[in-house]
Amino acid sequence: MHSLLHLVDDASQYGCLDNVSCFPFENALGKIKRMIRKPQSPVAQICCRITEFENSGENSAVTLFGVPDFA
Repeated sequence: MHSLLHLVDDASQYGCLDNVSCFPFENALGKIKRMIRKPQSPVAQICCRITEFENSGENSAVTLFGVPDFA
């Protein structure tokens, strides 16, 4: 509820609220979560899935996640 008090100020400062939306990043987190198959070594699994994706001919995190490259 408290964050709603700041909504008008944020809209004035940043413009359209779509400019500050977290949905693309939440979507990327969902894709990362689906890369994990078992509880052991989640980071290694994510690295393997990204490597597999890059070796398949697609080489961009934008294509994989739909957000700008993390690098």
